[in-house]
This record gives sequence, structure tokens and C-alpha cells, in this order.
Amino acid sequence: LDRLMKDIIEKSPQSVHAETMIEALRERAKFKNPYVRQLVIAWITLLLGFTERMDIVSYLPQYLEGLLNMLCDQSRDIRHNAETTLKKIREALVNPANGLPESRLQVILDSTEVVVRCSSHSDAAVRSEALVWLNAFISVQTLIVAETDRPLSRRWIELLPRLLEGTLNCFEDKDDDIAKMAVENNGCLLEMAKHVRTELPVDALIEQLKQSMQPSTRSRGLPVVRTDCLQWMCLLLSGSTDNMLRMKMM
Repeated sequence: LDRLMKDIIEKSPQSVHAETMIEALRERAKFKNPYVRQLVIAWITLLLGFTERMDIVSYLPQYLEGLLNMLCDQSRDIRHNAETTLKKIREALVNPANGLPESRLQVILDSTEVVVRCSSHSDAAVRSEALVWLNAFISVQTLIVAETDRPLSRRWIELLPRLLEGTLNCFEDKDDDIAKMAVENNGCLLEMAKHVRTELPVDALIEQLKQSMQPSTRSRGLPVVRTDCLQWMCLLLSGSTDNMLRMKMM
């Protein structure tokens, strides 16, 4: 039956109701049954080949978390296939052949919360992949500002505290590669914040920085975390002096 349905879609993809298909994949991606997970991955891979008629990438926020969670599956094949599929989707999202349309930027915005949430996952493979996605999202926004001189969208600026949270959470990760990637992402965020032309969300950023500097947080107050938090505070002081001075920092 599964093979027959795939044959039908390959011959007539326009006959498929995209929302219904994506909802089914999203729900089944939650299952831990290895056969179900393999089918979900296979279907997503198949649908990626029909983006001109059914753009599955535009529905990414609905099934991204399910795919990321498969990276900690007990089956090596499922982990490998999920990683390969995630890479294909990421490339289709941030490296389109004809530039990055507004619809793709919206998908990035809608997917950021999922990626930040997964950056705190208990499994290192999920955290690592989440940081790769965060890096890709940050790089896209930075490139747009640099090449087009377009200002960052207000919604992206409002997401900065969450992006910072996802980054700082991984500073003391036991996996050195994850920790290094987190430091790199933080540097990119700092550089991007320097070029924001409107008011930064100072209150939310300071609240996040205060949490990250406390010994009770995951960072346990490591010097590298506190040093980077102080860099952010210096940036905020230089760009939002009045807002910073009226706040009770600690």
C-alpha cells in the first residue's frame, strides 16, 4: 500500500492535499516505532522532490522537531537517514538557486523556536544539529543585511533573547564540538546585534543574561559564559544606554 501511494504521488503530486499529508507526517514523527519513523523519513524525502508542486519545506515548523528527535533513535539507520534528510531540507531552505524569497525567511522565523528548544535536548546529537540550524539561520540573516542593506525584521530582533538562550545553554557542553559551535554562534549574534538599526529588546536580553550568569543555571557560572554575557551588556550599554541605566541589573 505504501509503495502504491508513492507511485500515485510520483505520477500525480498535485492530487495530494498538502496540509493533510504534513499533519499525518507530523503526528507519526512522534512515534518511536522504527518502521513508522523510516516511513516518515522516506515520505519526506520523496516529497522534497516535488517542491515546485508541493513545497514541503514551507511546512518545516510542523515536522522539524520530529525529525530532530530521530537523531537519538536507537537505530543507526534511522539516525543516519534523519541526518541526511535534515541536511537536504536545510540546504533547500537557506541555499535556494534563485535567492532567498520572503516565504523562506518566514519559514526560518517560524522554525527558530523549535531549533532553540532542541538546543537544550538531553541527547548530544540533537543539540549539535540544533546548533547547526541556528548557525545557518543566523548566517542567512547576517548575509541579507550585508548584501542588501535591508534591516533585520522586527520579529527576528524579538527572537534574539531566545537565540541567545539556545547558544549560551551549550557553552559548557561536554561535547567540545558543541561548545565550540555555541561560542561561534554567540560571536555571530553579537556581530549581528551591532548592526541592528532599531531598539533591541533590552529587558528580555538582560533577563536572559542574568539567568545565564547565575550558578544555578546549566552554565554554572563558568568564566567563559560570564565573559560573553558581559560583552552583551557592554553592547547594550553602548546602544541602549537610557534603557540600561534605568534597570536594576542584579
